[in-house]
Amino acid sequence: MDAVKCNKMLITSSNAGKDKQDKQDSAGQDRQDNAGQKTERQCRTKQYTKTATSENTATGADQAVGLGLVGFSLLLFTYYTVWVIVLPFVDQNHVIHGYFLPREYSVILPGIAALILLLCVGTFIGIITWKNRKPKKVD
Repeated sequence: MDAVKCNKMLITSSNAGKDKQDKQDSAGQDRQDNAGQKTERQCRTKQYTKTATSENTATGADQAVGLGLVGFSLLLFTYYTVWVIVLPFVDQNHVIHGYFLPREYSVILPGIAALILLLCVGTFIGIITWKNRKPKKVD
């Protein structure tokens, strides 16, 4: 069964539920309804299997990039958490302080990152708005 027939059948089947009581008046019509349900089920199954095919899955490169981003995020979160929450309770002479920047940067760096993020989002919105603008009509 091709996709066009399936789409038409699924659209009409949503309206068929209202008329189901009318169709059960005779046994012949009831059998036709069951046959229609069977083909509708086949269409739904085909649509479901179509969305679950390999064309919608991530490639190996996509998975590697995603895994890298998750790993980097976890590493950054762990570093920042230890830097801001744990280090204030460790002696200043301890060796671990050599692996972290001074505490002032724990506020400055996220602030700079937030400004850069806002700048990028604002630039993106500006570019999209500029491209989608309609020229003014001259009278």
